[in-house]
Amino acid sequence: MQLTNQIKYIVQHRHKYLELMKIFNGKARFRDYFHDLDKVILLLCGLNEKCVNKIHRKWSGHHPKDGKIKDVVGAVIDWESARFTKPDKPLNARQTYEKYYSNYKEVPPVLTRFKL
Repeated sequence: MQLTNQIKYIVQHRHKYLELMKIFNGKARFRDYFHDLDKVILLLCGLNEKCVNKIHRKWSGHHPKDGKIKDVVGAVIDWESARFTKPDKPLNARQTYEKYYSNYKEVPPVLTRFKL
């Protein structure tokens, strides 16, 4: 994917993420305005997509690490927004949880709270 297309992909996802965060959570949190911006910066610095994704997953709280998800609300909104903006990720938040993350017991209460 070309750099401009990668950035468009990320920006579209960020907009949907913020939109859904406001709908489901009532408001966007300060950190939500920076969702995935690190990926744009790393791409502009010349890193390849694989490296960018590895770094992003390591330091972003909405991605699982060490057996837990630090930002569960962010993870759920990230999964839900992906189906609208990422053709390669058509699952909704609940389906994503059930298929890939069902061992994370902190997720179901958030899915229930958001009626997802």
